Amino acid sequence: MISFGTRVQYLRKNKNFTQKELAEICGVSAKAISRYENDTAEPDFEMMKKIASTFDTDINTLIGYENKNKKIHKNDLLISKREMEMILAYRKCSKEKQKSIRLFIEIISEGEKNYPKSNTKVSLIHEKE
Repeated sequence: MISFGTRVQYLRKNKNFTQKELAEICGVSAKAISRYENDTAEPDFEMMKKIASTFDTDINTLIGYENKNKKIHKNDLLISKREMEMILAYRKCSKEKQKSIRLFIEIISEGEKNYPKSNTKVSLIHEKE
């Protein structure tokens, strides 16, 4: 059975994060991340939630619980470094700007489904500062 630490290390390396980068995202030291990955320490529940959120997965996946009725694909666990940067930038935005970003994404993703690419025009609405 694959350990918690091995899973965290696998996810971290696949995102090209250093232990220090992951530690900064989670608000702990790089040494703490090293101890988690080496299975010499276990994070508390809140830290597990932060780690799972960072890799866009759930705690069940991190601890190795597998629902026999649900298939989890490796690609479902991974996000790119650029996607992580976008998530972190989004989190820094005000609630109003986050709402605008979500609406924009919804509009353009629906547009791609419903309209041929050659006829699709997207206009940006700039907020008054």
